Amino acid sequence: LNKNKLTDEKSTLEESRKTLQDLMDNDSSVRKVMAEEFEDLKDKFGVPRKTKIVKEDGSGELDEVDLVQNSRSVIVVTRGGYIKRMPLQ
Repeated sequence: LNKNKLTDEKSTLEESRKTLQDLMDNDSSVRKVMAEEFEDLKDKFGVPRKTKIVKEDGSGELDEVDLVQNSRSVIVVTRGGYIKRMPLQ
């Protein structure tokens, strides 16, 4: 009885070790596990949005372009390759 228990535990631990080693070795395995966990969280806690974001005039939903403030600005590129946008004032 005790020997069977120990054999079962050993095989379970070996499977766990193989799974964990695969996760450490392969990024695709990690992404697959993450995707599965995110799907589980979505199924458990996800609820659809109850409100709609519409334009002020009520003519439908907003696009991404509608959310960006239209203002004059200056784009600066540094020698190091950094790009910065500053408002023109």
